[in-house]
Amino acid sequence: ERQRHVDHRITRGMDDREQVEQTADRIRDELLLTLEELDRRRGRALDVRYQVKQHTGALVAAGAVAMVLVGAGVGLAIYRSRHRGEVLRKKRRKALQRAWAHPDQLASSADQRPVGAELGRKLILIFA
Repeated sequence: ERQRHVDHRITRGMDDREQVEQTADRIRDELLLTLEELDRRRGRALDVRYQVKQHTGALVAAGAVAMVLVGAGVGLAIYRSRHRGEVLRKKRRKALQRAWAHPDQLASSADQRPVGAELGRKLILIFA
């Protein structure tokens, strides 16, 4: 005849039904603890004040980077507006030099487009 639960001190003296019930209770308790922990973590993940408190350094760094980028953009815009006349004079001088060197190749006011783009534009104008 078979001896029951000789090796297990916890389950010694229990029949199979009691052992299954005890195991189910233990698993149920572990599941409830896991669900409570998940609920706590969800609450923290969605709590804006908690997240700001935890990640203050990263938020300050991101704000500083944003301010530097905005400042650089404003500075570049101011620089370009102040030097617009100089750039325009330089472009006109180069255009006059090209016109003097190659009078037969004077550019029109329209930008040179690729042949395919011009062909497509003309076809659209024909069939439109």
